[in-house]
Amino acid sequence: MLWRCIKTEDILSNNRLVWDRIHLEGYHGYTTYPRLNELIINLPIGWLNKNQVLLEIGCGVGHFMEAFAPMVREVHGVDISEKALKLGAKRLSHLKNAYFHVTKGNELSAFQDATFDLVYSVACFQHIPKKITCDYLKEAFRVLKPLGLLVFQVITYHDPQINLLDITLIEKEKTIGYSREQIVQMVNENGLSLESINYQKLKCEAKKRAAWFWTVCKK
Repeated sequence: MLWRCIKTEDILSNNRLVWDRIHLEGYHGYTTYPRLNELIINLPIGWLNKNQVLLEIGCGVGHFMEAFAPMVREVHGVDISEKALKLGAKRLSHLKNAYFHVTKGNELSAFQDATFDLVYSVACFQHIPKKITCDYLKEAFRVLKPLGLLVFQVITYHDPQINLLDITLIEKEKTIGYSREQIVQMVNENGLSLESINYQKLKCEAKKRAAWFWTVCKK
């Protein structure tokens, strides 16, 4: 695949600087939108419970973690931006079951195998090279408990040629698209069992050219 030619070290170093700057400038992104319910409806009915441990990839300042914390035993978040994590830890200091962790940007080495019931990611994979998304899918498989779920959201563009594009070094937030075929291949290559890919129309100006894919996988 095309994205396997990207030099990972340069990407990660660049991304850390970019997202530190963006968060210091007050970035909120999609976390201010009502996306939590859209994530939850992609889970099996009644699946969430107080005994579960969750992990968010690309947690930013922890808006989703804040919402999930009352529903589960623990919620953890990882992000490449230490600036975002410090802001998040301050925001959620009143929650005793929400934990922030820095990541190099393509790994989950802070966690042991089979730790989490659910790994989720919203508005993250569409902002990083597809090679790094593959790295995260591989790591998600490792840290999920048997039969645990991975749920992630990406953008898909109506123009299939746009979905073939990738990104390398970025200067600011940039969004890339995924085709259904790309998602299936990436999930299968990293050992996960694909449960569903759910198409969601956008309720904004971007709906003329793009939509969401919500992907549900099982270990």
